[in-house]
This record gives sequence, C-alpha cells and structure tokens, in this order.
Amino acid sequence: MKTLVLAMVAAGVGLAGPVSAQAVDPRLSRELGRAVGEAAVQAERAADEMRAAAREAARGARQGYEDARGAEARGAGGPPPVMTEDDAAEACALAAEDEGYAIARLASVRQINRVWPVAGADGARPGGSGAGGSGWGVEGVIELRDSWRAPRGREMSFRCTIAGGEVVDVTLRDFVARR
Repeated sequence: MKTLVLAMVAAGVGLAGPVSAQAVDPRLSRELGRAVGEAAVQAERAADEMRAAAREAARGARQGYEDARGAEARGAGGPPPVMTEDDAAEACALAAEDEGYAIARLASVRQINRVWPVAGADGARPGGSGAGGSGWGVEGVIELRDSWRAPRGREMSFRCTIAGGEVVDVTLRDFVARR
C-alpha cells in the first residue's frame, strides 16, 4: 500500500511539470517597491525616535533619583549639593555622559581616574556648598559609540569641575600621546 501511494505521489509531481511564469505589471511593481521603501524609512525614523526617547527616559530616571535623594536630604527640590568625593565622581560621570550624548548615540563612563579637592578663595572645606567656596575636580575616561554592535567605541578623556556644590564645567577631549 505504501509503495502504491509513493508511486502515485511521484507520478503526480511528474505530471504537474514546471510552473509557468506570470507576467508582472511594471507599474504595480514600482508602486509595491515605493510602498516597501516608504515603510522601511518610516520604520527607521520610528526606531531613531524610540532610541532618543529611551535615552531621555534614562536621563530623567537618573535625574529623578538624584532629585528625590537631594530633596530628602535638604527638604527641597532640585539636585543635591555635591558634598563628598563619591558625590563628585557620580555627578561628573552623569555630566560627562550627557556631554557625550551630544557627540554619539551611546555614551558610557568607563573609569574615574582621579578625584581631588579644590580649595576655594575663602579656604572653606572641599566640597562645600557655599557660593564661591571650594569644590572638586574629577578626571576619567568615557566611551562613545554609534551603536551597541560597534566593535569598539571611541574613548575620550574628560575633566569635570564642581564648585558651589554643583557641576560647573565638563570638558571632553581625545587622548594625546605623551612622550
């Protein structure tokens, strides 16, 4: 029985012969091509908008965390004052990433090399929140990429200055070979 079924199937396939090609209307083909192209462009724009929205949401989430922590500590809204070495490193890392987003799609601080106190003219304690008082200096390395799939990002050094309890300056620069 199985042999008979297989023979009928093989004969049926052989009888069908090659499939004939149908003529395609060139106008229909062009319209279909345009529609597919427009859909691809719209999908790419939507993906870019989603990436930008995700980046803004991440920034907002980080800032929201900082605002909430600062509001609890001070009893008011706004970013918390930078008082300690750890606060200085965190504030400068976030500020450097924000600057990096102006250059590339992805920015990530890879390391903090140095944090040092900067004494103000009034001799106040480093990291104080008084205007014109003392602050912090921070140096580190940030990696900039155009996509997660990029094999290697562009590394840049950054330097950040904190005065009066807030970030006042962030500078990104390429590495320079020193001899």
